[in-house]
Amino acid sequence: MILKDKDSLDGRIGTLERALARANGKGERPRLERDLAILRAGIRGEEEGAYLIDFELRDSPNWAVIHDLRLEWKERVAQIDHLVLDRFLNAYVVESKNYRSKVRHANGGWERLVYNHWEGIPCPGEQNRRHIIVLEGMISDLRLAPMRLGVPMGLAYINVVAVGSTCSVVGEFPKGVRVMRMDQMVRQFRSDDTSLLTTFKLVSADKLQDFAANLVVEHKPAPAPEPALRQDAPACCAAKTQPSGATAATPAPCESCGGALSGAEAYFCRMNKARFAGMLLCRRCQECAPKSEPPAKSAVRCGQCNVEVEAKVVAFCRFNSKRFGARVLCRGCQGVSS
Repeated sequence: MILKDKDSLDGRIGTLERALARANGKGERPRLERDLAILRAGIRGEEEGAYLIDFELRDSPNWAVIHDLRLEWKERVAQIDHLVLDRFLNAYVVESKNYRSKVRHANGGWERLVYNHWEGIPCPGEQNRRHIIVLEGMISDLRLAPMRLGVPMGLAYINVVAVGSTCSVVGEFPKGVRVMRMDQMVRQFRSDDTSLLTTFKLVSADKLQDFAANLVVEHKPAPAPEPALRQDAPACCAAKTQPSGATAATPAPCESCGGALSGAEAYFCRMNKARFAGMLLCRRCQECAPKSEPPAKSAVRCGQCNVEVEAKVVAFCRFNSKRFGARVLCRGCQGVSS
C-alpha cells in the first residue's frame, strides 16, 4: 500500500528557471544550468523508482511504501527517496540514483563510467547511511515501532542504492550497502530469505500500515528555496539580503531558562507549536518540557459511510488526496474507492 507520494518540486524548478532567465553574471549561467540539470535528473530517477515500486506493491497490504520522506530530528535532516516496509519489519531505505551507464567501487570509492573513462562520485551508500541514522533515532526516541508485550519491536534497516534500469553494476561493493537496478529491486526484496528469527517479528498488515502512517505524520516538507541573488546585483540589493549586526534582528531568548536561542532551535519550536505549547525553547528545555495536551478536536467522519475516522487514517487520506478525490475515507471505503 502506498501511504505517501512524492512531493512536487515544481516550485524549486520554477525558482531555478527564473534565476536562469535573468542570469547575466560571469559563471552564473553555467552554475544554474548545472543545478537545474542535476535536479531534473534526480527527479527522473526518483520517478522511475516510484513507478516500479508502485507497480508491484500498490495493492499489497503486506507492504507499506512511503515516497519522499523528509525527517527533521535533533538538528539533523534525512531526505529518504523511498522507504519500503514489510511485515517482518524490514525497512528498505532506498536512495535512487539516475546512473545510466556503469557503476563500480574501486580506488577507495564509488565511480561511474562517463563516455570512455571512470570518474569518482560521492558515495550514495554513505549518504543513505546518514539517513538511516536519523530514521532509526527518531523511531527509537518516539517509540513509533510496533509494540509487542509493551516493548517496541526492533527493525532491520537495509541500505539500498537503486540505479537506473539500464545501468550495469560492476564488481562487488562494500558490506552494508546493497546496489541494485530499479527494475529488479522489488523482486530482490521479495526474495530475501526469511529465517526462523525473523518470523517471530511478523506483524499484522494493520499494524504495519499504522506504523507507516505514524512515520508519514513526521514528514516535514522541504522549505521553499530562497531566490537566487545574481553575482552582478547592485550593492544595495546585497545589503538588504545580508543585514549588518546593527540592523539584524536579535533572536529571542529561551522562554524557560532565558538563555540564548539559536535560529534552528526557534524554527524547530515554531514547527512544533503543539508540542511546546507555543513557547520558544532552547534544546535543553525542549527535552525537559512537559507534553502539552492538544486542544480537543471534533471527530472527523468518513465522507462515504459517515463513521468516525482515526487521526492516522485522516493523515493518510490527506497525503493521498488525489487518489480519494480530496475526501477523508475510512479504511473500508478506501478499498472500495480504489
